Amino acid sequence: DSYPKCGSIQEIKDQGNCGGSLAFGTVGVMCDKACIASRQADQRTLYAKNLLACRSSWWDGCSRDKSLYAWKYWKENCIV
Repeated sequence: DSYPKCGSIQEIKDQGNCGGSLAFGTVGVMCDKACIASRQADQRTLYAKNLLACRSSWWDGCSRDKSLYAWKYWKENCIV
């Protein structure tokens, strides 16, 4: 393990019957990037449910790859 303190890297999320793999994958990468960039000091947990609940015009569930929009949403609105 190169980043043993980054728990998000080892964590496997259960999306249940949601089908929101785009949101879960993107939010997982956001957590990993924050931890790695901070030299493992940033241990934040972000929740895909926040992104899934977004009622933005670009978000229509998971029919297409909208990961760039998800990053923009995080930057402009925050994800809890």
